Amino acid sequence: MTSPLAGHSGNLPAKGSDREPITCGHYAALYSRVLGEARRLLVYLPQGYDDGSEPYPALIQLDGEKETFCQTAMTAWYLAHMAERIPEAIVVAIENTDRARDMALGAGAERYLQFIADEFLPFIAANYRTNGFRVLYGQSASSVFACYAFLKRPQLFDACVLSSFGLSEQGCAFLTRDVLPALGPGGLRERALFAADGRVDPYDPAGTRASNGSRFLDALAQSPESRIVLKHETYGDEGHVPYPGLYDGLKWIYGLSRTISTEGAR
Repeated sequence: MTSPLAGHSGNLPAKGSDREPITCGHYAALYSRVLGEARRLLVYLPQGYDDGSEPYPALIQLDGEKETFCQTAMTAWYLAHMAERIPEAIVVAIENTDRARDMALGAGAERYLQFIADEFLPFIAANYRTNGFRVLYGQSASSVFACYAFLKRPQLFDACVLSSFGLSEQGCAFLTRDVLPALGPGGLRERALFAADGRVDPYDPAGTRASNGSRFLDALAQSPESRIVLKHETYGDEGHVPYPGLYDGLKWIYGLSRTISTEGAR
């Protein structure tokens, strides 16, 4: 186990090094012909990546703002290095340009999914050493898109974490009517889905969206065609996008190594 503080004595920084930026990754650019625009990516690479040759699983984050990306990257780092519960992973987040357009079921979501399948994932595979195992992470509105993508294109992702997953009546009806019946045959490999929400979510004070999401997840769990191992966690004292959700989700997913392959199945 290597600490990020190894070699630091705790003394005052050397002259000239104060205010030096602290970084947790780098930016990358990808032009999308599907979307007709450039998309900016945020990338975290495991410690020692540049000096080695081993491939890594990929954690793909939607809603790629700088602050949430750093939280995701450090959650993956902590679970790999301090808790020793998951392997090191490459984290790649996609920065939003038009979130409402891209996450809209029955509208822009299909084109955004095409971008991810035909351009984004091939770009990651071509430019970073991945082993084929992919986890998709979505938050709030992007958790709805993540669920849609995970079910619509089962070959793309091996596991999925949905934080503050909730549905409108229309969204629940769309997924139940148009996506659930079209799930692939039972011969597909088993995959894992972890959903989390908080009881004190200010964006869903009556719990209506969470209840609709739970109802859909129950229907998904009962579908004999889904081949999905599913866990749903509700945190009583957490709000929107509960902080423990990704942490618990990744621990649970990688704890299922006897059930799902973590080497990727492309």
